[in-house]
Amino acid sequence: MLTLARQRGEIDCGGLRYVLVGYGHFQQLVIPLVAGHLSIAFDLDAEPARQLPALLEILTRHAFLAPPEDVRAERGQ
Repeated sequence: MLTLARQRGEIDCGGLRYVLVGYGHFQQLVIPLVAGHLSIAFDLDAEPARQLPALLEILTRHAFLAPPEDVRAERGQ
């Protein structure tokens, strides 16, 4: 699922930031990383999207995420 979403995101969507799956007993947030992925389970009444800005900032700061496309362009990558 993550591979398909990533491939689709790279066509013309600006990449893939995350996937949120709603299971019957919990929600699963999956964030693709430079090497692998991070998967976090949330209770059904939690709001994973509210946690995203802080999670993405921490992952980017510690080089687990590639910088956004516009930052790479500024760096000439």
